[in-house]
Amino acid sequence: MQELYAKLYFHMAAEYCRTFGPDGETALRQAIRDFGTDRGRTNRAEHEKHGYPIHLKTLFSIGGFPGKAGFKRNLIDLKPEQRISETLQCPLCDVWRKVDGLNEGLAYCEEIHSAMWSAYDPGIETIQPKIMTRGDDLCRFDVFMPAAKGLPEADEYPQVDFEVHLQNLMDLQAKLYYYLARGLIQFGVEGEAAVRRSIRRFGRERGLELRKQHLAQGLEINMHNLFTHYDLPGDARFSRNKIELTEQTRLSETLECTFFNVWQDYPDGNSIGRIYCEEVHHEIFGAYDEAVQTNLSQTLTQGDDRCRFSIYFRPANKIPQPDWAVAYEKKMK
Repeated sequence: MQELYAKLYFHMAAEYCRTFGPDGETALRQAIRDFGTDRGRTNRAEHEKHGYPIHLKTLFSIGGFPGKAGFKRNLIDLKPEQRISETLQCPLCDVWRKVDGLNEGLAYCEEIHSAMWSAYDPGIETIQPKIMTRGDDLCRFDVFMPAAKGLPEADEYPQVDFEVHLQNLMDLQAKLYYYLARGLIQFGVEGEAAVRRSIRRFGRERGLELRKQHLAQGLEINMHNLFTHYDLPGDARFSRNKIELTEQTRLSETLECTFFNVWQDYPDGNSIGRIYCEEVHHEIFGAYDEAVQTNLSQTLTQGDDRCRFSIYFRPANKIPQPDWAVAYEKKMK
């Protein structure tokens, strides 16, 4: 899930930086700060609801990036007024390095942490003397909250279940998409085109990777295996009506969608979320195999009471066109 988060960020951030140049990077950094501010305020509200003391010990005990898989950290000091740490390996940076996306990753790293933690409490100061996406050997965080010195610590902090970590990361991915898409759309029609391109690339990469994994596992390429061995973890908050799943057909209705539930909290969330829904599924399934036909006749983001998927795998579509048809298409181009 962390890899999907990093890839979604890269594809959208690349449109900012590589399509719109310096103005795009400025807008990207603002979008990241808006996203970080949302995360920080949400964390604080959650901690206040449960009666936890508001300081760095609380923030970093139950308010960090969900899950620890792929991260390697050296925690040097953690108390209410101070947190000193080093990140030795970051799965987000690992993804960005592979796709030549360190410049886009640096914008994220330089903006997100300070925005999150200062939104959690304006008295928090964040210093980052080393950042891996900048070329350093590790990320160093020196975080201070002087006013918290002497504040009591909580008796204990809860151990968050793996399922809850996954759910939190799903919510963060939905918010990440919303803020990055909102920032791009401010560039007008060209900005919306950039959002759609980025989501198609993201979806296509996912479909190709799923196909590669399934072939490596000795699985046949068909609808049953696609949806039985999918790339999203199970989220119990989803509610689906599974009508039919065979090797050639997948008919289903999504009655409750966690992404939609996040987006609808924002005034423009449904219209922005609709772009994602219109683009990502066709690309994932079509990249998995060119013989797949995807029909999405209803969506929650357009006001329907469910998302209706009719997806077909037609082996006959794999038979190449006759030479005369190929020549005709080339002529028409």
